[in-house]
Amino acid sequence: MARYFTTYWTHDQLRLPERYRFDRSGSNAYRRAGVESGDVVYVFSIRAGQVYLGGRMVVDEIVSRTEAIRRSGNHALAKVREWILAKPRTATVIRNRRLDPSIARKLLFGENGRRQKILFFEPGSKNKVDRQALRGVRRLDRSSADLLDRIIRDTDTTPHATEILVTPTEVRYRRN
Repeated sequence: MARYFTTYWTHDQLRLPERYRFDRSGSNAYRRAGVESGDVVYVFSIRAGQVYLGGRMVVDEIVSRTEAIRRSGNHALAKVREWILAKPRTATVIRNRRLDPSIARKLLFGENGRRQKILFFEPGSKNKVDRQALRGVRRLDRSSADLLDRIIRDTDTTPHATEILVTPTEVRYRRN
């Protein structure tokens, strides 16, 4: 049975050329977090306290940086030990989906099957997520994964140069 995880990219990494798919990602923490073949990983970023959902993949395998370079032909891959590679046809196109804080608050994180806390918000703020809240690799609750899958499905065909604002009642688009 698939489990669900998050990984963090800088906001600049989400601003990739059109049609770039979330088909690989590097970290030193995938194995330590328990990520395995068949698990689902969502990529996030935080900018100015706002949460951005980039995309999703189903993990095919975890390989070394050397193997990731061999398969991709990209010698500029980050110098981290572990690279997750997507199963064929499971990687979504990277998009700038900015989640309204009320949506971000719905994300639940679990470890060993137990529910944990929501994202950490900056002290005294109702709208700004702490910049460390999504660092590393975190286990995500199934209900949160379902919510993210709906958001991705509903926004996957938007023009690339568009920032997508996802609110509880609508999805709005803004040209960059």
